[in-house]
Amino acid sequence: MDQLPHVSRNTRVEEFDSRDRALVWRTTGGKHRYLLGDADTLVADSIPAFREAAGAALADARPFTLEAIEAQHAQLAQRCERYGKLDDALDIWGDQGIADPARLPLLEAEDFLSEVERTRP
Repeated sequence: MDQLPHVSRNTRVEEFDSRDRALVWRTTGGKHRYLLGDADTLVADSIPAFREAAGAALADARPFTLEAIEAQHAQLAQRCERYGKLDDALDIWGDQGIADPARLPLLEAEDFLSEVERTRP
């Protein structure tokens, strides 16, 4: 089982064991950001896939307006309300209705997307 971040004796700062890829990826990785709605798309780990997605994002860029910032702020407030007491991304993903969240971090992008298609905000 993955360990939650621990507090370093030297710095008194929470830190991750960087060897625990699944923990790091599900906490700060693209899949978690995608599931929270921070990322509009998730692509396979390849230059052509990234190039295609970047081009599409540039073609569909949203305006940077006060209304856009206020909408983002409202989304963040809702996220804090919904997930603020949960300790781990697995808890958040379970709350989103994902049946077996522990298997998500190591799935390839295509399998991940088909698995979470119905649960994303």
